[in-house]
Amino acid sequence: MKFASPLTFLSLLVPSVLGYIADTVVIHDNSDIEDNDYNIDTITDIITSNGQSFISIEANDNDLELNDINGNLLYKNLVILSNKAKSLGTNIDYKSLLSFAENGGNIIITSDSINGTNLDNTLFLNEIGIYPSPKGYKYIDYHNNNTNINTNQFLNEYIISSSNEDTGMEIKLKDPSVALISNSEFLIPLLQTSRSSFSKDKSSKKDIPWHTGLEGYLAVAFQGRNNGRITWIGSKNILFEYPEITNEIIQWTFQQKSVIKVNEFIHKRVDNEGNEIIFVDEDDFYKQGDLTDVKFSMIELKNGEWVPFVANETLQLEFIMLDPFQRLKMENLENGSHHINCKLPDQFGIFTFRIDYRKPGLTYLRAEDIVTVRHLAEDEHGRSWENSNSYVYLAGLGSVIASWLIFVILFLFTSEDTK
Repeated sequence: MKFASPLTFLSLLVPSVLGYIADTVVIHDNSDIEDNDYNIDTITDIITSNGQSFISIEANDNDLELNDINGNLLYKNLVILSNKAKSLGTNIDYKSLLSFAENGGNIIITSDSINGTNLDNTLFLNEIGIYPSPKGYKYIDYHNNNTNINTNQFLNEYIISSSNEDTGMEIKLKDPSVALISNSEFLIPLLQTSRSSFSKDKSSKKDIPWHTGLEGYLAVAFQGRNNGRITWIGSKNILFEYPEITNEIIQWTFQQKSVIKVNEFIHKRVDNEGNEIIFVDEDDFYKQGDLTDVKFSMIELKNGEWVPFVANETLQLEFIMLDPFQRLKMENLENGSHHINCKLPDQFGIFTFRIDYRKPGLTYLRAEDIVTVRHLAEDEHGRSWENSNSYVYLAGLGSVIASWLIFVILFLFTSEDTK
């Protein structure tokens, strides 16, 4: 067991009421790392450079636990490198990994075709919709260089920022494992297999491939409703040999990048000229047909600082009772701000202003505020002649009155001649 600092060792002696034992625990296989000339310091140095403390533990360590006696997380992040061990430890199985993720923990898991994927890791990944190939299934592509990829082949720029560049860095995958994925909305594909590729077990007489063509993935990310993040990588040499990519994967998974939150979400009642009509007291509410001005902005965590986040698309404001009464496009302003001036529906009740922003690779964001919309008082209804179609009724009334007057005049001033 390797500790990041003496303070970390001391914290093991104290219950986790004082906080996390360490930010991150790295589970690895010493023999596997030595055989492949991998240096665990390559990963741990990047972890510490991002301000995280860590504990390095060999797989199948029976002393490792993820939760304390109260069910609180002992670590914020977990890195599980592919290993030869049949289990991660007596206290860790796929259920404890699920519990860790459900409580907001972040996980990085690597696989390869030689060691495959540990059974508990496989069951855990299957629960979230990732199905890595079994041990011995080799990735093959006879039409292209088998395992050479470019960083611009990554599919999400919020996770791997170089994916939106025209020219990228060449990466060679060693003994990659391939995964099939479900259609879960929480999965974020990162690296897709080539059109002419397939994976099969060469040691088996049965010619049954695990994947063919574009249906497989070499790296997949997952982000749950609680914004806990999980990244699966089909070739662990990426983490050891390409520090730029490793740094981006660690920062994203550990929620140090592509994290957004609400900076401002305000709404106010205005008149036709846009001037604010202040609510007098707690009994003063919006009323049917009022005009409202809504402003919204977000900020993003970048290099340890919160900066304005500029969305590349138009945001949508919803005004909801049970179902949305209105869905309105907001106007994009400078510095990531959004604005709309709209009229409330002709309906009273309890409504919710809501902005639900979900973009793969970014934390899920929902901003909402509940407001009361009252009905109009008797003296607040418009007069009948103010209605747009009132001329029809007024014309009818006027014609009746005019006809009656004409009749009366004719009746009084005209008579039959008498002899």
